[in-house]
Amino acid sequence: MIGRPETGSSYPPSINTAALRALFDNLDTEPASKTREPPPPRYAGKPTAADAREERALALDRAIRRVKPAGWRGNLFKERVVRYAIRSVLA
Repeated sequence: MIGRPETGSSYPPSINTAALRALFDNLDTEPASKTREPPPPRYAGKPTAADAREERALALDRAIRRVKPAGWRGNLFKERVVRYAIRSVLA
């Protein structure tokens, strides 16, 4: 839904905040195509690419919330602390 993307059903239930949706969207590693196919259904015991993205988005969110100092935006040294936390999850 273009008017209200937060109400769309393309996100897993645990991706329930704007920050998590942004992380989830930016972790898309598949090349962009003009025609997007819907994600495959979840099968019991078989993780999908969306499951991996969901886990990485949740791990990034936890890492950022754990280390972010107050007033970190715009402060080079405080932003570096957050950047290192992001790298630790993505590495």
